[in-house]
Amino acid sequence: MAVIKYSLHFLFCVLLVSCARVSSSYHNEVVLCKEPREKHTRVEFFPQMPSRVAYRIGTVASIGNGYANFEDLITDAKKKAAKMGGDFMIPVLSGVEKSNLYVPGSTSYDANATVSLGSSNGTGRSTASGYSIGPSIIEVNKPWSVFSVWVYAPAQTGLRLGENNSILSFHLNSDAAQAGIRVGDTLIGIDGIDMKDEKVIHHLMDLHPGDKLKISVLRDSKRIDRQITALSN
Repeated sequence: MAVIKYSLHFLFCVLLVSCARVSSSYHNEVVLCKEPREKHTRVEFFPQMPSRVAYRIGTVASIGNGYANFEDLITDAKKKAAKMGGDFMIPVLSGVEKSNLYVPGSTSYDANATVSLGSSNGTGRSTASGYSIGPSIIEVNKPWSVFSVWVYAPAQTGLRLGENNSILSFHLNSDAAQAGIRVGDTLIGIDGIDMKDEKVIHHLMDLHPGDKLKISVLRDSKRIDRQITALSN
């Protein structure tokens, strides 16, 4: 039985090695009119947000079998991110799913024997096969990860936003303060597009450094409109 169990484990390991695959799913949170990337190697992987302004456009969830590793998940997720037109991706959640597989099966082995009795010698060879009475239990660890996909903005507003789009500070070269925007104001719209509307990201992706923007903010329950200049990202 020990030989049978060992053989079953070996055969199962070979099977896993030969199909160390990763399955994944993804969805676009924002659909941009960008061409998919030809090579997934152009999609970067970062453990945290880079300093440049970017917008999240989707999510990729990947899970591997017992012989896939984290690098396999990253490569697979990059392929999905490339189809989205993403510039980079960041891990959101990750872990390992543990499961037990019950694998019955058969094995075979060869036996050679040499017999000496007085002046007589003999050799023999036999082949035997067996089937496990009880199933073999194998623990499989499946790594999984969720990645967020991001795209760089060509330009930036020069406003640093906090929770609920409250303005925390201005970029050094921003003309927002001179235009009358204050720290503590709440950004509610850009060029007439509400900040809660998905179209605002499409609009920001079409901006170029030097473009003029009409910024709408809320201050003491009063709407205020001012014009500022978009900066290089």
